[in-house]
Amino acid sequence: MPSFKSFLVLILALLSVNVALARSKGSKGSKGSSDGGSCKDHADYSWKGTWEGKEYTYTCAFFTNGTAAKNEKRKSNWCSRQVDGISIKNKCKKSCGVCSSKPMKDVASPKQLKKDVKNPSKKKKGKGGNHPNDDCRDDKGYSWTGEWKGTTYTYTCAFFTNGTAAKNEQRKSNWCSRKVDGISIMKKCKKSCDICSTGPGPVYGTETTE
Repeated sequence: MPSFKSFLVLILALLSVNVALARSKGSKGSKGSSDGGSCKDHADYSWKGTWEGKEYTYTCAFFTNGTAAKNEKRKSNWCSRQVDGISIKNKCKKSCGVCSSKPMKDVASPKQLKKDVKNPSKKKKGKGGNHPNDDCRDDKGYSWTGEWKGTTYTYTCAFFTNGTAAKNEQRKSNWCSRKVDGISIMKKCKKSCDICSTGPGPVYGTETTE
């Protein structure tokens, strides 16, 4: 028959196991709370930007205080930028919609991209046997005029591809969705404005000018 001392040691051992399990569950729970709690905007963060020749001070509320369409354009124009070396979307996580921890399912892997390049014939064809992107090209004869910093310039579709990668993206964001003299720029510069895909393309807005 076990002694009282042995019985007491057994009880203490069981209590130690229960305490360890409780701590383990608690740490997992706190980790989950921490991840969820980090999905917020920095209330004291602001940055400066110029629009139509005037300088404005923006906060994260800029992405939520307009109409739904306006807010989406603002996010498209600003969330991916860095101002003074600081990423706006990292400071405005909630307003920029970057809080989801779920992986992006619709982004092709490098292997898939390589496979698509090697086997272009497997892509679906449109009516008449033509690929839907057969008319994905710029109108070489098209040009428009625009004003920047008080000076009028003449632009062509090459304007969206002859700068740095970052500059080209900014130019597309500023200009592709506009109409000049009733003519849609993106319809004349299909290839340069990246609207050749049969799926939904990028949302280009007009919050800033260049």
